[in-house]
Amino acid sequence: MNKTAQPMKLAILTTCLFCSQTTFAAGWLTKPEIKNLLSGNTAKGHYERRAQHTARMVPVGIEIRFFRDGTAEKKIERFDASKGTYTEKGEWFVNKKGRLCTIWQPKNKKQCRRVKHSGNGNYALVGKKQTVEFEVIPGT
Repeated sequence: MNKTAQPMKLAILTTCLFCSQTTFAAGWLTKPEIKNLLSGNTAKGHYERRAQHTARMVPVGIEIRFFRDGTAEKKIERFDASKGTYTEKGEWFVNKKGRLCTIWQPKNKKQCRRVKHSGNGNYALVGKKQTVEFEVIPGT
């Protein structure tokens, strides 16, 4: 290989790496985008959870109302849909890193997740162990 081809190869590789990182990062919502998207609105979606006493994964419906004052209300379907839903109250905010954080009572444990476009017009809350796909419904 000649000496002029080496710098060109490095430039192309660097450009490709930069492009792939920006494309990947472009899917994550920023702090202002998350606030504008959720404040005063309702997120409705689902996630997969292991059913009790079995290895089977089951879909669980979830609805979170994000009030403008920073409070929130979460309704989750029980594993057996015939048992209805349960509700938790808490608070929400977006931290400095641009992650949506919630604190639900009575556990009082803070959970922060990244928010991204899911490609189908909806969004996804991405945590360490779980991803929740959701749509935003105007109003609370």
